[in-house]
Amino acid sequence: MPEERDSLRPCPHHSGVHHDRLLFSAKESAYKAWFPLTHRPLRPQHLQIRLHCPPAMPTSPTGTPPRTGTFHARILPAPGPAPNTPAATHFFTGTWLADQSLILTAVTVPHTAPSAGQ
Repeated sequence: MPEERDSLRPCPHHSGVHHDRLLFSAKESAYKAWFPLTHRPLRPQHLQIRLHCPPAMPTSPTGTPPRTGTFHARILPAPGPAPNTPAATHFFTGTWLADQSLILTAVTVPHTAPSAGQ
């Protein structure tokens, strides 16, 4: 999507990060947070990811600057509202790390207590 392409512009201090792979991994993480909450399938085009790169950080003891950041995932309206699913589950925030040939992304979902009657 055009909005995603804008956030894929490599950060000058993140050379060597394959941003297309980072985007794919972020979509996978968001999907894995979404599905257990809704039990509804989701296609990649129904997920919009915005990658965020922090300002340049000092070099680590290994001589390589850390390549980390965050991302925001938004579930687009195409899947429709899931029954009994709060609107908050349509937005997720995650973190990412790229090091050598490894890309890690993660989304956490806060635990909520079941409502009365569940």
